[in-house]
This record gives sequence, structure tokens and C-alpha cells, in this order.
Amino acid sequence: MRIFWNEIGTRFPGGTVWPQACSGFLEFYRALNNPLEFGIISSGHDLFIEKCFEVWGIEIPKIVVTDDLMRSRRCDNFSQAERVKPGVGPFKIFCEEYKKLYAKNLNKDQVLYIGDSAKMDDDFARNCKISFILFNPNESDFKGKSISDWRELKEVILKK
Repeated sequence: MRIFWNEIGTRFPGGTVWPQACSGFLEFYRALNNPLEFGIISSGHDLFIEKCFEVWGIEIPKIVVTDDLMRSRRCDNFSQAERVKPGVGPFKIFCEEYKKLYAKNLNKDQVLYIGDSAKMDDDFARNCKISFILFNPNESDFKGKSISDWRELKEVILKK
């Protein structure tokens, strides 16, 4: 990651910035009434995610669970298999953080997990017993719900 650290935010001719957000993500995120209830569970790194949100000009969610956190001493009570997706450890930590932040338990029926791996993220959602939508326009053989642009979620979520 350190190799790419100085590249984050690089502007290219035409005004695009690296890394680019997923298709439609920024519009979707900005349209949420309270984007801070949006959280992240990622196999990525804290610093990379924080820097991306900074470059994109949006506030990072208050709950971010990454592999960095899952490798920390805080997660010593989880087995190695539980610490990474499709293990449920990241979701358990997310639920703990949610309860600390909002003083209530997370209602799994109101959770929608969006991931980009038809195998790993779908298995993770099944193990956590939460709804899943695949973000990946290239996964044409996926049997579940999928989107190719985050704007497809905007209307569904903002209707509720």
C-alpha cells in the first residue's frame, strides 16, 4: 500500500482522479439522508479507505471495519477463519460499533450488504444472515440480485 500512497488523489487529463469511486457511488452516497448510517466492511486498509473518501470529498462513515482492525489485538477472541470474510467476525465487530454509536442493536432485517465478490461476499452475507446485492457488472452468471451502478440502489433505498 505504501507504494501507492502518494498516488492516491492523482489527477489525470480530463479531471479524473485515482482511484475512481465505483460507478454511481458518489451520487448514491450524497443522496442518502444520513450517510453516516452507511458503514463499511472491507478487506482493504483503513488508511487507503480514509484517503479515498478525503479525495472524493465525502465524509467517511463512522463505522469502518477492515482487515487492519480484524488483525488487531481487539479481535484476538476470534479464530483466524472468523477474522476474514466469509467468517462472521467483521460483522460482529460492525454490530458492536453500531451499538456503541447508536445505543441500540442493529436490526439485521434492515441491513443491505453490497459486495463485489459473487463467492466471498455472498457467502459472508449468508453466514451473517443479512441481505446481499452483488456490485459487479462482469458477474453475469450470478443467480442473486446484482447491480452494475450504485445509482440503481438510490431509488430503492430512498423510497423507504
